[in-house]
Amino acid sequence: REAKPSGNLEEISSLLSHSEEKIREQALRLAGNWKLRRFVPQLLAEAGASQSETIRKAAFEALREIGGRQVISELLPLTSKDKKTAIRQQAVLTLAALDLEKASRPAAEILIELTDEKEATEFWRSMLSVKGAGEKVAHALPKTGLPPAMAKAGLRVAREGGRNEPDLVWALTRGADLEGETQSLSAAEIQQLATRVSAEGDAARGEKIFRRKELNCFTCHAIGGVGGKVGPDLTSIGASAQVDYLIESILYPNRKIKEGYHSVIVETKDGLEFSGVLVKENADELVLRDATDKETVIDKNNVQKRSTGNSLMPSGLVDLLTPAERLDLFRFLAELGKPGPFDAAKGNVARSWKLFPQTLEVAQFGDEKVLETKLNDSQWKPARSLVDGRVLKEELAASLEGFERRDPRAVFAAAKFEVAKAGPISLKITGADGAAAWVDGKAAGSCGDLKPELQAGTHFIVVKLEAKKLPDAIRLESPDATFVGSW
Repeated sequence: REAKPSGNLEEISSLLSHSEEKIREQALRLAGNWKLRRFVPQLLAEAGASQSETIRKAAFEALREIGGRQVISELLPLTSKDKKTAIRQQAVLTLAALDLEKASRPAAEILIELTDEKEATEFWRSMLSVKGAGEKVAHALPKTGLPPAMAKAGLRVAREGGRNEPDLVWALTRGADLEGETQSLSAAEIQQLATRVSAEGDAARGEKIFRRKELNCFTCHAIGGVGGKVGPDLTSIGASAQVDYLIESILYPNRKIKEGYHSVIVETKDGLEFSGVLVKENADELVLRDATDKETVIDKNNVQKRSTGNSLMPSGLVDLLTPAERLDLFRFLAELGKPGPFDAAKGNVARSWKLFPQTLEVAQFGDEKVLETKLNDSQWKPARSLVDGRVLKEELAASLEGFERRDPRAVFAAAKFEVAKAGPISLKITGADGAAAWVDGKAAGSCGDLKPELQAGTHFIVVKLEAKKLPDAIRLESPDATFVGSW
């Protein structure tokens, strides 16, 4: 990052318009790292007009590295409402890193106009990674506030990662009339709620709520080896914790933080702020895992300040749920690890899968085309079963979304497992009667009870399911193998 070679660095000019995108991207980044101001007009042109998201991002990052009055002045027009949304957002984020005062108003305008909650959450996260942005944006928000859904997205981000953004939290709750969301329950009220969880909560419904994308529970927590590593493993949480403790941990995550899960907040010399749990550290760098399960490597030479924060889990996370849904979610967590359908302690059931939609253009080359595609290829999409091991029809069908016009013929489902010793092993597949199966790429017959002869080590099984006749659920188990978790 700090290395700058000698010689005529402006010879990089020819690479800024190179035909290969990867070379052009790296040249743009070097122009920023080396602070070559002569190329600011070219960087602005790429930032404001390039059709490639990769090139635009590299150009904006280079402009941030160079900085200065010229860059700030030229960035402002790119934040105007007549620009494409992606360009406008990146321009505001770059401007925020250079001049928060000038960026706060266009940032607030973007947040007022956003309608997609996921997009709003991502923008909030990027904006609040700039030191001091929360206070500036809070003052720029209109007194009428943001639409409730957008305000709640902001509240979740403002509270996650151990951040302390009191001005922003107040502005969002006031403006969207969400003051009730911050109400604190007494110990007696929490105990009363725990009694209702046991009497009225439904664990099966609660599991579906836990899996909702907007809650991002699996991003941070693992169950049965499947999920993120940001927060504590929940595989046996119901067997080890009382219901009132679970309720309090979710409603007020900063009251009782499990050892090792306090966040670390790092402010860098170039004005950015990162928060996450510490994954590893050496003399030169430290690695943080943030609330989205993403790891960030930070050069210690670039650290301005380091402090201990609160829990990465944001308070107000269940504000999106109805009271009944909260009871169901609490009941699900309370059942985890107890004997029955929510015991995920054993690894003899496949819970982590990958799905491959076989469209017409793929099907013309036969099943071998899919079987020969490496499981780490992006065409294989990750999927999760329920705690009891069932992969539901809606999970299988989700892999076909976006492919409807390409005449999908089948969904291939793959799972990995480990065998401790050589010999015949039993693999039982239910719900996919008659479907073809392969083990390690070799035909293994039709689904049901399979007994392949295998060596000790890691293996994989693939099942072919007809796209127009997807089963209600499939399940794979084995008394002789241990299935691999997130992979």
